[in-house]
Amino acid sequence: MFRKLFTISLLFVLTVSFVQAQNRAVLRGDGSLIKLENAKDLHEALQISKIKNGQGLNAVNKFPGKSFTAAGKLDTLTLRKLGGTWNTNFGFFGGDVFLNFFEAQADMTIKAAGFGVTDATGSANTNVSLRLMKFNWTMDDFKQFGGVSKTLGYYPEDNDGHVNIMPFPEGNSGPWVSVNATTPATMPWEHADYDLWSDEGLGWPIDVPERTVAGEYYWVDMINLGVEPTVQKGEVFGVVLLHNGADPNADRFGLYADATLGFGNWKYYEGSSGWRAREYVWDMVVAVDITGDTPPTFSDFDILGTTLSTNPRPVSATIIDENPGGGAAGVASANVVYTINGGAEASVAMTAAGDVYSAELPGANPGDVVAYYYKAADVAGNESTTLTYSYNIYKPTEGVKSLVVYNGGTGKGYPGAYYFRQDTNFVFDKWAYGPMTEELVNNYQHIFEICTGGPADYNREVVGAWLAANKDRNYLLSGEEWLGADNGYTDQDYVAGTFEHDVLGLAHSYNDITYDGAGQELSSKLITVTGSLLGGKLATDFANASSDSIVYDPIYELGASSNWMDGFEVVDAGNVDLKVETRGIGGATAVQEVASAAHNVTANGNKTVFFTFDPLGVDTQNPAYIWWGDSTVSIQYQAVEWFGANATAVENEQVPTRFDLAQNYPNPFNPSTKIVYAVPSKSNVTLKVYNLLGQEVATLVNTVKNVGRYELNFNATNLPSGVYFYSLTAGNFTSTKKMMLLK
Repeated sequence: MFRKLFTISLLFVLTVSFVQAQNRAVLRGDGSLIKLENAKDLHEALQISKIKNGQGLNAVNKFPGKSFTAAGKLDTLTLRKLGGTWNTNFGFFGGDVFLNFFEAQADMTIKAAGFGVTDATGSANTNVSLRLMKFNWTMDDFKQFGGVSKTLGYYPEDNDGHVNIMPFPEGNSGPWVSVNATTPATMPWEHADYDLWSDEGLGWPIDVPERTVAGEYYWVDMINLGVEPTVQKGEVFGVVLLHNGADPNADRFGLYADATLGFGNWKYYEGSSGWRAREYVWDMVVAVDITGDTPPTFSDFDILGTTLSTNPRPVSATIIDENPGGGAAGVASANVVYTINGGAEASVAMTAAGDVYSAELPGANPGDVVAYYYKAADVAGNESTTLTYSYNIYKPTEGVKSLVVYNGGTGKGYPGAYYFRQDTNFVFDKWAYGPMTEELVNNYQHIFEICTGGPADYNREVVGAWLAANKDRNYLLSGEEWLGADNGYTDQDYVAGTFEHDVLGLAHSYNDITYDGAGQELSSKLITVTGSLLGGKLATDFANASSDSIVYDPIYELGASSNWMDGFEVVDAGNVDLKVETRGIGGATAVQEVASAAHNVTANGNKTVFFTFDPLGVDTQNPAYIWWGDSTVSIQYQAVEWFGANATAVENEQVPTRFDLAQNYPNPFNPSTKIVYAVPSKSNVTLKVYNLLGQEVATLVNTVKNVGRYELNFNATNLPSGVYFYSLTAGNFTSTKKMMLLK
């Protein structure tokens, strides 16, 4: 690694007398001395001494306890000010480098830099180094490589003990290597004064902290190296965080990250590909003393989410102009600038009420995408803008009966795109834009709500009313932390009249069954229920796999920081599909089996499914690894079949010339069979199943169909053996056929 190739400057070591006596010390920003344990090598000595500068000092959008010049204005540059969810735990391994970019909005002196840590699992013996760099690129130059994952390149380094690559040109054995024609030919630090703050290329060493509270930071004072660097307005600089671990596949810890801001920062992967532009930004902060005139600053501005409404939307922003350098101050103009579907920019002037400026974005049509940003200028002509944000006018897909709701997630990448990827017949719309509404849910027959890491919203009232309005509607809730998040994490009884009892079929909750004073860092043992409606196939496959146990392991599979699984009791014991072995109940040690997944049929006839874990977190480790969460025997796939939600037909290329309903196959069947029908012209089609008494037992199709030949799967797991009829109606055409279910 490049860091081993440099001699260490003694800028911040005290007088010659200390050196001659073989006693080295560090002069802290407060004037105190720290004696080092090793006199031979300063860098090694710093690491051995485990110096934790700023230990215990947290800051949230401020940097307390510092002295600043009278003309200066203290501020904290943080990307959290721009919005985002900041719910990603991004892994950091030995030799890796994180790089976060900042653009100076005014002349400033950098006082301190910090970073937010999600966890420090496995990193007790490692530390990191922090340094600052100044770049010869603009922020737009960086943004062209952000927003998507793109491999950039590396510097070669002979015999480094890993893969012979390095992040920076310090000590390299050759020039920058671009991996393809679309990556940079040179890098932003390839100029004489790129090293803004370091000790001749070495960053300040820091033991990996165990702080995990979002919005709290581990700070490093720049004065530790005897100088507080300055940057000028418009210059781009970066915080560089290097993992000092020796193994690129070990010593992981995590940083808070966000992928919703529309641009990304960079990460260097020591164990593989070198530098990579990512769609993520890391939670790093810089405390600065602003010394020059600043453009207007934005705070508390509206970031609009996706909506079904086509009406105009009000927006507001708090805009302030303060010039600590002494120039004239004041906001001269404020606008919100927008485009619709990538068209020409238009601008709406904002009106002021004190420091709060308001305007109204025009309405748009279903399916449109509105992009917008805020723009302001001060009396001296200095301009500032926010990032560009966007929202959709949501448009349900014609003919799609299922909606997957990502409650607290984005539905993108992993895990969002993996929950139902194995069932190509299951077609669904996605909603990841906040609470459900009546206007939204009434477009669908089946709703699958997934709460990864805990719910952002509770949709009881909307879902309850939606189910009550139609007996053919079905609902799945993957409720990780759903039970305890709104009741103070205390165990509850559920009685008739509550959503939990009437819809989900629950009688009692056990919150945080992994916890008995410890244990949340461990996986949970799951117990299959042989022959159960939704867990039976998993039980069979598990028995055939000869594995020791099935576990819920969200830390391994999902990158979660802890396992906070819940358990419950059900109204009908026959509805349990999976159980979990508890470690604690009410925080006290208790080992027993309680339900973790169950199905229910409401008094209205709706089918519901509830489980207290993220389905993708289910696996087996021994004797061989099996990822049950991505298999078709998993709970979510079995629920899709039980609902009949994968009866979304797949069109055959052959164009039919007449309406037709084929005999089901196989027949007799147990428990599922295929039904094929043909539609020669666009028509409103219904396909229903009846018992011998003429009572409707299932609606398989009830929508407008285009011309085509369709095939669907009818699953009768919940029906008794006997003779049934299925009937197709389309326009004036009706056809009915008989089928037999034998169990």
